[in-house]
Amino acid sequence: MNKEIEDLKIEIKELDNRLKKIEELIFSKKITDIGLFQKNLDNITTTNELNQFTNNIILNIDRTDHVKIYNLSKIQDMALYVLLIAKKIGYSGLIPQQISEILKIKFQLDYLSDSIDKALNRAKEFVDRKIFTNKIGKLKFYYIISPKGEKYIINLFGESNNE
Repeated sequence: MNKEIEDLKIEIKELDNRLKKIEELIFSKKITDIGLFQKNLDNITTTNELNQFTNNIILNIDRTDHVKIYNLSKIQDMALYVLLIAKKIGYSGLIPQQISEILKIKFQLDYLSDSIDKALNRAKEFVDRKIFTNKIGKLKFYYIISPKGEKYIINLFGESNNE
């Protein structure tokens, strides 16, 4: 009887491992199909792709790792911090609309993308501004945090690490 139970446990474990592999394959295929591995804005041409890109960033941010954002009072500083977070998880740059969505959805901080754009435009020494053209040819700017901007944010928190 014990031998049969042990054999059943082994079979269940093997089935469980096979199911995990199947889930990983399915999940991997879905991620690839909807373009979630895309880590920059270069190939995005539709609003839907931009929304998927933004949602993936939001899913990859753990709010509890970044509670210091609530200590910041300036829109510029919050936007720079979001750019730093995005960079740390592998995203090269963000447009103000994405920063606004991340602040709103992930941190429950509601700021208009126009305000974020103006704040970052004034923070020229802390960001690199690049042109992003959508499918209909409308130009937008996206921002990448500069090394000086990273140091600025780190100094705001009075730390030597890069959180």
